[in-house]
Amino acid sequence: MIIKQPQSNNALNSLSGSIENVSLRLDNCVNQGHDVITIMYLSSLIISPTVTSNNRRIIEMISDVVSISPRNCICVIRTQSPNHFPGYMQTIHRNSINFLRNNCYIILYTRSQFLNHAKFFLYYHVCLSENIVHYGRYFGSTNITATGLSNPRNRGNYEEYTDYKNIKYRLNHNDKSYLNEVYDIIIHKQSLFTDHDYLVKYVKDHQALLEAVVLSGESVTSDSTSSEIYQEYLHTQMLLNQSYAFLDELPGKKITDNMVRNIASIKASPNPFEIELMTINNEQTNMMIEMLDLRVDFIYRLLNENLNALAQINNNISEQYNPYIEVILNYMDDVESSFHSFLREYNVSHQEYLKKII
Repeated sequence: MIIKQPQSNNALNSLSGSIENVSLRLDNCVNQGHDVITIMYLSSLIISPTVTSNNRRIIEMISDVVSISPRNCICVIRTQSPNHFPGYMQTIHRNSINFLRNNCYIILYTRSQFLNHAKFFLYYHVCLSENIVHYGRYFGSTNITATGLSNPRNRGNYEEYTDYKNIKYRLNHNDKSYLNEVYDIIIHKQSLFTDHDYLVKYVKDHQALLEAVVLSGESVTSDSTSSEIYQEYLHTQMLLNQSYAFLDELPGKKITDNMVRNIASIKASPNPFEIELMTINNEQTNMMIEMLDLRVDFIYRLLNENLNALAQINNNISEQYNPYIEVILNYMDDVESSFHSFLREYNVSHQEYLKKII
């Protein structure tokens, strides 16, 4: 473990050094005509487009690695949907995602996770011609922001990170676990954008979840226990938050962006950190209600507001998205269209390389 003091740039230098390292190795192998695949796997809660190292933006450095040879480079980014955050935070994070999403596989929503607190950068540079793997990892407690990584006028954060680079001749179980995650993500993104049946099922599954939560919430009455009302309220808060992320994950920004704006006029996306703090075991519910000085009638009113919002989201999906799902290509923005072309040209090669090395 290495400590980054607030006035230090060592975490930024470590991360940018790893990106530069993998860039040089990929460029060298491509120039020599090697059979090679480079995998970059990045995770961060939020990403700022203004983080720079030696006058180069980190997000540009990542995109430039892919540009060396898109067929021989897989870039996967796991982060949080911008829709979860308020004000300028949403704008800044969205700008970063929009910059990266034409040639990186970006995952903004999964049903198995609520918040993406993971912060790491991994790379595997697998040269099949030389039968060698150059491997690097950066695990940090910081997001990709200036105060987290660098030293903006001595206002940086206190952070901890680890940095490791090595050569391998065979991949172990942990390596394959990460690479299987990468494989699943690139299959998911490819299927969302090119497989009509997959997209239809993906949407239907979320609508079924919306219907189930609304049905469960409607079974609660004002005479129910405070614990039952509180837990149902939390369920609706979590699903409302995740529904914003779900819409961000769907192809067809020309439709989904309008849907998000319409839903926000009914009910803004809940603060994910607030939900995380308020989520507790059932037996602790009364303790939380007392701690927050919540009245049962107040929680019940909030629950019903959320139920109305979730029902409206479900209706909007049925009325505004599903009728166009078969021609969703016509409703992609320019960056999505670029990514769609990227998938058609390189995704099969990416799948084949990952299957080969896993």
